[in-house]
Parts: sequence; structure tokens; C-alpha cells
Amino acid sequence: MHEIQIAALKEWRRVTPYNQDEDWIFASPQMHGKQPFWPERLRKNLQAAVRQVGINKKVGWHTFRHTLSTMLRANKEDISIQTDLLRNSANVALKHYTQAVPKAIRAAQARVLDMLFGQNGTFGYMAVSSNIQ
Repeated sequence: MHEIQIAALKEWRRVTPYNQDEDWIFASPQMHGKQPFWPERLRKNLQAAVRQVGINKKVGWHTFRHTLSTMLRANKEDISIQTDLLRNSANVALKHYTQAVPKAIRAAQARVLDMLFGQNGTFGYMAVSSNIQ
């Protein structure tokens, strides 16, 4: 796991009221951390965050797949790495011809995270996510 991901999860554990080992990472406040957020609740939280930063378009979870794919392509990552990271169905066919090396997958992921958060790993999303219920 990339150091930015580790740091983000540690920060989330620090700020969430549901930070016990038996709690879910994205825990439902209604269930006091013992059940995860329901997908519909997460979708509403995502839309609230999108509106809060001034984006007036409908954004869904699939939008992130498109963004990741575009960023990987911009970095000229090998197609096998793209399909591994996206867990795309084309991955099955590609594995007959080539496989991405795990080290290369981690390096590609690190470059995308650096594009999103910068080299210093700034967590700009925390200011937005802290106001969402």
C-alpha cells in the first residue's frame, strides 16, 4: 500500500468516532460503527461533497474509474497495469498475453496519487469530508 493511502487511513482513524478494531472503516453513525454506510448514503455524501466544492454535475463512483483510467493513460502506463488497477473484464483476455509486474502496478498507483495529492501528500479532501454526515 502506498504511504499516502496508509497516512489517509491513519488520519481517518484518528478523526472518526468509530476507530475501534471491530468498527467498519466507513461506519454508519446510525449503527454506532457496527455496520458500514449503505451505498445510497455514501452516494448522497459524495454528491454533497461535490456540491460543496462547487461542481454542479452529477458525480458517481463510476466517475472515479474514468478519472483513474484517464490519468493512467496520461502517464503512458501499460494496458495490463491499467486493467489490473481498474479490475476491468479485459484483464482476463490480457493475462493470456502479458501480466503486469506488481512493482510496476504499485509505481503506477503512486504516480496517480502524486498527481492527485502532490509529492508532499497533502490531504485536501479532509476539509470537505469533515462537514459531511
